[in-house]
Amino acid sequence: MAGVILGHLAFWRANHLNGKGRAVSITAMIVGYVGIAIYATIFVLWNILLWNF
Repeated sequence: MAGVILGHLAFWRANHLNGKGRAVSITAMIVGYVGIAIYATIFVLWNILLWNF
């Protein structure tokens, strides 16, 4: 979650600094969103398996 928020803030700031650091901020957002997706998938699968037993 922090990577997504800080990535968006860094992206906004990079746009005001002529693009310096833009690639790093995009990478932070991608890694953050992938981490959230993995966490959500594990959470959903865990609850499905837990309620089936």
